[in-house]
Amino acid sequence: MPTIITFEGRNTQKTFLDSCIVYKGLPTLTITGLDHLNGMAVGVLADGAAHPNKTVANGSITLDFEARIVHVGLPYDSIIQPMRLDMDAGAGNTQGAVKSIRGVSLRLMDTLGLKIANEEGGVFRKVQFRTTTDVMDSPPELFTGEKYYAIDSNHDEDATIILKQDQPLPWTLIGMVVHYQVTGIQ
Repeated sequence: MPTIITFEGRNTQKTFLDSCIVYKGLPTLTITGLDHLNGMAVGVLADGAAHPNKTVANGSITLDFEARIVHVGLPYDSIIQPMRLDMDAGAGNTQGAVKSIRGVSLRLMDTLGLKIANEEGGVFRKVQFRTTTDVMDSPPELFTGEKYYAIDSNHDEDATIILKQDQPLPWTLIGMVVHYQVTGIQ
């Protein structure tokens, strides 16, 4: 008999979905016990891999593939947008200066599925975590270490970086270094 574990809230026992239930049992395509989410689009994590979102009907969903451990709940976006870039240089601080971001070094812990944009309303691009040595048909290992991401941004006074996690996967940002060029003062 499969076990259904119900969690309230989010981030409970490494669950990155709101109003989540966790199924643990034999491989299955159907997850039931979702009456509290009827008619809602839900996020799904199946055997450690992000699964396409589903809509709950009659208290259940049907997965695209069988899984043994399935988290189902309301998805949410985790977003970090650091304060405005500024530094003191030999010629003074860079407030009001025109800047161009060239890249960002991220120090991450136990992270998978992160996206990055270089302006508000900009296009988010995936940070790659899968490598050619990863086993296919299984999720990549959680990443701990540094990732450099090259960016080709416009020149403006409000150069910014936005990090987003919109999948039910973990991420922890330990530190970030923004590599940018000051091109002048308007």
